[in-house]
Amino acid sequence: MTGQWRGGPSSQKSAAGQQQPPALWATCFGGGKQLASSGQTAASARELAWPLRFKMPNIAAMLQLVTAPEGTCAGNILLEDSQRGQWARTALDDLAQALARWGQVPLAVKARRVLWHARQRVLGPEHPDTLDSMQELAAELSMLDQNTEAVDLARQLVASKRRLLGSEHLDTLQWMANLSITLSELGNHEEAAELARQILAGRQRTLGPEHPDTVTSMSNLGEWLALLGQSRPPRT
Repeated sequence: MTGQWRGGPSSQKSAAGQQQPPALWATCFGGGKQLASSGQTAASARELAWPLRFKMPNIAAMLQLVTAPEGTCAGNILLEDSQRGQWARTALDDLAQALARWGQVPLAVKARRVLWHARQRVLGPEHPDTLDSMQELAAELSMLDQNTEAVDLARQLVASKRRLLGSEHLDTLQWMANLSITLSELGNHEEAAELARQILAGRQRTLGPEHPDTVTSMSNLGEWLALLGQSRPPRT
């Protein structure tokens, strides 16, 4: 079995029957032009958000700001503010995680995408926080079966992790595995199998042949080779 993506805590599906987010949250994300069309300035938006930080959870404050399409809302300016941007980005991260836990994955994706772009601009494309946002976004897109975009992000992640951590770091190998799973789901079994060979070899060296992740890699490789009409790899 190919298994599921493993990325971060918010990529896990919520259990049925969990509490749903307040209706205001969905309303804000669904009709997010309210703030932008109200004529509120960036300065007044920042002043509105900062006191709310002390009166309610950070995620509630972010919902007042990051609701419109990217580039049209004062909240995007707040995310890049030199003094309060770090707080705002952390609050938006909290919001995205909460939405994913509540099963509101499409809304989590919207929040995560805004956060990822803001962190790219402020911190750079390979800052650990930027890569964390990218990981969560890719995992959540996969949950929504938006696999083409998920593959694009996973390719970028694998390239970054190879440069920063090395080809056989466990995190690099895991994102190679995530990429191979989605490639297979898109019908690209040949590339998925080639990646699976690299993953299997790396995990055999770093984890040992009997580790569960190594066994999963061998199973995945065997499945994709079978789909290609090739022989399964021998058990070592």
